[in-house]
Amino acid sequence: MITLLVAGHETTTAQITNGILHWLTQREEWERLCQHPDAIPQAVEEMMRYDPSVCAWRRYVVEDTQINGVTIPKSANLLLMLNSANRDETIFPESDTIDIDRDNVKDHLSFGYGIHYCVGAPLARLEMVILFEELTRRLPTLRLVPEQTLSYTRNISFRSPTSLHVAW
Repeated sequence: MITLLVAGHETTTAQITNGILHWLTQREEWERLCQHPDAIPQAVEEMMRYDPSVCAWRRYVVEDTQINGVTIPKSANLLLMLNSANRDETIFPESDTIDIDRDNVKDHLSFGYGIHYCVGAPLARLEMVILFEELTRRLPTLRLVPEQTLSYTRNISFRSPTSLHVAW
């Protein structure tokens, strides 16, 4: 429970902040979500792909493994760069562009994969969808406060602004 409450809270609130930042920076996309709330679940997935709050994860190799012809020896320590994987052009064409109509958006690795898939993923998705539905419905004029300086958490594994000022 501690992991779900603490890790789930921190990563979900950070992901919400990343989403608000990008949607309000791209005003036409924010207005589209306000007019078409049915697009919000897909938009949440695209934001998870585009700027995940968990951008890197560590793994320990338990047996010799080959990935794309590269041998990874047993006992190796890996740093998996999720941001890079989620921007792989062979999987996500025009990956540096936010595209909520992307057909394969759920192929992102922001919640992990296989036995390391996030147990809280369904709850996090639900929380983000509900929050964006309410924000777009109640505060369609939401906007970033101009000329603010963004600073980011100093952490190799997690990424989000330390604060985000908005107005409506």
